Amino acid sequence: MLFSTIFSLLAASTVLAQTPPGFFPNTTTNLVVKYGSKTLTPGQSLGKADTGKAPILGTTDGPLNGTYIFVMIDIDLWVELKFAYQPTNSFRPPQGSNKNRGVVLHGLLTGYKSATTLKDGIYQLTTTATGPSSYFAPAPPAEKPAWPHHYIELLYAQPDNFKVPASQTATINSRLNFNITAFATEAKLGPLLRANYFLQVNGA
Repeated sequence: MLFSTIFSLLAASTVLAQTPPGFFPNTTTNLVVKYGSKTLTPGQSLGKADTGKAPILGTTDGPLNGTYIFVMIDIDLWVELKFAYQPTNSFRPPQGSNKNRGVVLHGLLTGYKSATTLKDGIYQLTTTATGPSSYFAPAPPAEKPAWPHHYIELLYAQPDNFKVPASQTATINSRLNFNITAFATEAKLGPLLRANYFLQVNGA
């Protein structure tokens, strides 16, 4: 009986989780993320061909009021990968290791507003903004054994007169070593509202 209860609680937490285990901030409220015809289930694996274009965002539990900020990050970046941008580099990721993993920003876009009517089963969130950081399609590096990268999509309420904090400008411009907790605190975003995530490995 006790085992059954524990198993049920673990199963429920798995179903409710919209972010990877151990990730903070977290939420149990789903952000609908659609890549083409694929509606993302938290933790689903997607190929590079699926994620080349920015996803459609939305909700299914009713339209949202207000304006929102969308953030997408990869929490499995090899932190030395910044050297890979140099054509003569000789660095390689720590093969199959979670050591020296960091965060790269794959998108930070403002001005999202919700439709009030359903389209393709969701209340779509749309924006005309292309920044402060445009969508940067996933492209995880090759590793042996293959290392799945966790790409997390996060939705926050956008404060009135929002501006990127000066202390965050350089990191957002470089995309490397982005700290979502520090950014949310300094930008006064408030709590994480909705989230989703997917996995991707090189060659998929």
